Amino acid sequence: MKILFHNYTTPFSTEARYLDTALSSVGIQSEAWVNPQISAYDILDGYKPNVLVSHYKFLTNDLVKYLTNNTGIDLVLNVTGADKNAMSAIEDLSTSASIPFVFTNNYANNEKSEKVRVHNILPAADVFLLNRGPRTPEINLGIIGNSITKEMEAAIKKEKMYHLLCLGEGEGFDLKTNTTELAEIYGLYSKIILSGDINLITSQVFFDICVGGHNLNVAPSEGQKEEFGNFLGTVFKEPKNPTGNGNLVQEVRSQIISKHTPFSRAERLMRFLKNDDAVKILQKAQKDMVKT
Repeated sequence: MKILFHNYTTPFSTEARYLDTALSSVGIQSEAWVNPQISAYDILDGYKPNVLVSHYKFLTNDLVKYLTNNTGIDLVLNVTGADKNAMSAIEDLSTSASIPFVFTNNYANNEKSEKVRVHNILPAADVFLLNRGPRTPEINLGIIGNSITKEMEAAIKKEKMYHLLCLGEGEGFDLKTNTTELAEIYGLYSKIILSGDINLITSQVFFDICVGGHNLNVAPSEGQKEEFGNFLGTVFKEPKNPTGNGNLVQEVRSQIISKHTPFSRAERLMRFLKNDDAVKILQKAQKDMVKT
């Protein structure tokens, strides 16, 4: 099996890159389509994958045309955040292209379809990035969000040394950044506060901080505290602080390293693709990583 990953990396996620790296690192044929200047026809004709993993927002007319004329390539889509119209368009495409399943990063599986199977593949901690940064704290507090909140303003009143870090286009921050850059500096902060809506506080950023940081508090947007508690209770075993008020690094770090890494997510992907040999290889890689 040859797999091609469309590089659908965002400020909040490096999923396409870490899945490709996980598979490649254990000898499974995988490649990333990172250059947007390369056309769908050129990359697919050149690499000849059995499976293309992409994001529903990356479906271009050329890509759709190619896949409908070449049904020997399975299309697997990340549909996180897709509304009813987007899901309907994917269902229509499934009548002419080969779509064995789609998947969502949403723990609650909000994206629904009556015609296409929807699986759940949660975000992972990108361990390939997280080992690069410093581990000795130099700054008291780092606050990460995509807009200034009341929780942020209250927190900075108590601190003299802090950074406001923006994931997105918000105003009033010290630095606009992304998941890749943040992975290298989590260790700089004695404490990190992740503040925002449920999509941000359950994203890869949460998993990355729990592995790369020292102390994490989560400040959900107004009215979403219970939903964040549901996320913790669903994804992790018996968290002592289900509302997120405590050092979540201590609460869930070991669980993330043992169950929520690129190897475990790649294993899940290959399980859905019914590649048993790859599943066994990735299970071993995950166990070996935990040992180290």
